[in-house]
Amino acid sequence: LGSANAIYQSLNLIHDENPDIVVVIGADHVYRMDFQQMVDAHVASGAAVSVAAVRQPLYLADQFGVIETDPAAPGKIAAFVEKPATTPGLPDDPQSFLASMGNYVFSRDALLQALEVDAERLDTNHDMGGDIIPYFVERGEAAVYDFTANDVPGSNDADRQYWRDVGTLDAYYDAHMDLIRPLPAFNLYNLEWPIYTRQNVFPPAKLVRGNSGRDGAAHDSI
Repeated sequence: LGSANAIYQSLNLIHDENPDIVVVIGADHVYRMDFQQMVDAHVASGAAVSVAAVRQPLYLADQFGVIETDPAAPGKIAAFVEKPATTPGLPDDPQSFLASMGNYVFSRDALLQALEVDAERLDTNHDMGGDIIPYFVERGEAAVYDFTANDVPGSNDADRQYWRDVGTLDAYYDAHMDLIRPLPAFNLYNLEWPIYTRQNVFPPAKLVRGNSGRDGAAHDSI
């Protein structure tokens, strides 16, 4: 029925492992992140849930779930608004806002309770970002984790804050083109924090001459 319902139907995994913390991660994004740092920040905050946020320019506010913080407590989420026409800029960066990355760290008991409540309601879409996170925001129990605070070994200034939502064909293509530049916007070859491709046992790929006699070639590919 929705992303929250998908987790609700998999609660046996949580009950079997009995963790203190549950990390829920979006699967259609490209980025590099050390989740231990976010977990540590979550525990220190005392919140029921922490939402990872990435800074985006104001003109993109209508494309993301927007996190608005409490001026008196910048680490606390005051409002979670889905794709608003406009939103206030950040106090330290007026031309940017905080967009939800779709990554969440939950305290286990709080997550279980929220999922049970959501499962019984008929007026929700059973969605993590649309229903579960606003549930905690309304209760004053949601914290924000600024992605700029995440320090991954081997990252450089050019790719440290790289994050792309690749949930559409256009976004997928754009991210692909980011990766194949001679000097890519996002470095896949960070040996201190490697990203591995999936290895399948298939026959090797090869480039051969076509019927015309021309050599096979691949350009702008990964």
